[in-house]
Amino acid sequence: MITPPNNTTPDPATEIRDERDYRAVQAALSRRSEPPWVMQFLINLFERYRQARKIGWSRPWNKHGTVIFESFRLDPRRDADLLAYAHKVLTFLRAPMPATALELVDELAAAGADLMAFVFLAHVQEGPRRFERVTFGLGRRSSIAPRCRDRVDIDLDSEIHGDRSDGVSRVRVFVDPYRAKPRGLVWCHETERVPAAARSLFERTRVLARDWSDNDRRWTHWTSDYLNYFGPRRWALATTQLPPADAAPPERPAGLTASKPTLPAG
Repeated sequence: MITPPNNTTPDPATEIRDERDYRAVQAALSRRSEPPWVMQFLINLFERYRQARKIGWSRPWNKHGTVIFESFRLDPRRDADLLAYAHKVLTFLRAPMPATALELVDELAAAGADLMAFVFLAHVQEGPRRFERVTFGLGRRSSIAPRCRDRVDIDLDSEIHGDRSDGVSRVRVFVDPYRAKPRGLVWCHETERVPAAARSLFERTRVLARDWSDNDRRWTHWTSDYLNYFGPRRWALATTQLPPADAAPPERPAGLTASKPTLPAG
C-alpha cells in the first residue's frame, strides 16, 4: 500500500499505481482511523485516481482554484422547472458541440428519474480574477462501466470587483461522457455572451438556494472535510450574488494542511 510521507506536506509525485493500490487506499479510508493529515493525503490521492478514470462523480476540469462551500442534490421531479433552464443553456450552445457531446446532452435531457443533478456554490480564484460560481452538475451512471459516470457541468460565474459581485458574466460548459479510451475531456466551451436562459437559471438558483440550506436538498459527505476543493467561503463581500452565510461554517478536522487543489495530468 502507498505510505504517505512523514510530514504535513505530502509528496505530489506519490500516486495510486493500479487497482490493487486503489483497493488498499479505499480500505484505509473506510476505517477512518488515520490522523487528519493522513486522511487528507489519502483522500486527495484517491480522488485524483478516480477523476482521471471518471470513476464516480467528480471531474478535475473546474476544480483548480475552487473552494466549494455549499452542495445540493436536486430531484428530477421536484426540480424539473429549474433543470429545464439548465437544458435551455445547453440548447443555446448546441451549434459548436461535436456529435459525441450532443448525444450526451440530448440523452440527459430525456433521462427523467435516472438523471443525477447537483448544484455547487463556490468561490474561485483564477489568476488575478475572482468569481462567485454556481455549478450545475448533470449526469448519469455509465452504461459501459457502472462505477463510472457521464457528466455535464454548467458553470455560471459572477466576477468579483473589489467587494462586489454584480451578476453572472461568464458561462462555461464541460461535456464529459465516460469512454474507456481516450479518457480526456470531450468538449468544453467558455463564453461571456451570457444567454438569457443562463441569467434566469442563475437568478432562480440564488433565490431557491436560500431555502435549500434548510431542507433535504443539502448534500454532504464526510470526505468533503478532507478534499482540497471543499471549505469555507474565501471572501466576505459587501454585495454577493449567492445566499449569505447566516451561520459559521462547520469546522474541518484539526491538523489538515493548507494545500492547494492538485489536478491529475491529462
